[in-house]
Amino acid sequence: MLPPGVKQVMLLFFPKRQPAADGLKYDVVVIEDSLEKVPLGMAVTLNASGQNYEGRVGTVPIQIPPGQGVPFKVVGRVHTQLAARVNGQAFRAATFDLKLNAQQRAWVLLFPPYAIGEFQPQIRVLYESQSSLRSSGQADSFVDLASAPTRE
Repeated sequence: MLPPGVKQVMLLFFPKRQPAADGLKYDVVVIEDSLEKVPLGMAVTLNASGQNYEGRVGTVPIQIPPGQGVPFKVVGRVHTQLAARVNGQAFRAATFDLKLNAQQRAWVLLFPPYAIGEFQPQIRVLYESQSSLRSSGQADSFVDLASAPTRE
């Protein structure tokens, strides 16, 4: 069931590390996908990694707890750095660039690391660009896997 007042949603399917007792292999996350929730020129994180991250988007500090984050402004291309803090010590987790113009918005998805005990989340960036069809309510969307960091 959708929360009251939600107009537009995005469904994300996350594989479970191990199938549940009922045989389910995926968790489904419902995200409000309206322009009111994530306006153009903004990005938002969805941290499904189970780890807290901190870092910088350009020169702006950011905290990324598990769950959906608060939208933040991205102007042009900004270098992004993330770290995981364990026992008070920060470990580099990821570096990548985000690039948005005033007619785009983005979701930065953090998935669990490839291996248990690693700090580097798997990252995917979903971009949405408003096109000339904006008046009809349609938009061009694409997933930018090339900008996501790769496993080192």
